[in-house]
Amino acid sequence: MPEQNQIIVCSECGYEFNHESFGEVSTNPDCPSCGSTKYTIRVTIADPVSLFETIKLKVRIPGRKPHYESVKGDNLHRDSGIWMKLTRVIDRAKNWYEETVINPDTGEVMHQTSEPLSQHKGHGSDKKNKKA
Repeated sequence: MPEQNQIIVCSECGYEFNHESFGEVSTNPDCPSCGSTKYTIRVTIADPVSLFETIKLKVRIPGRKPHYESVKGDNLHRDSGIWMKLTRVIDRAKNWYEETVINPDTGEVMHQTSEPLSQHKGHGSDKKNKKA
């Protein structure tokens, strides 16, 4: 939820007014410091921002599938809506697939796979079409 802060100051001398002393525009007090009737209202709105990053690497010979792929970083788990830490290596030259997904809030390993790539079937783009 965004946090909001409002400050009313005299435009001439910078005196900071108490919010309770302000009502309708016609009844606002003169500045007790310099007598000015000019005011500046400063509004600050702050909302926390989260940053996520992922690094991807592909090594390939032109015109062929990558013989090595690596992904490391933040990944949004679609079902839970939680950002997880993902590490994935696909090494076609060594016939190896490795993936680890960790919940950064709890440190719990949510998923871990280490197996020959030739045995890693039925995942990702190799999934069976559910409509058929």
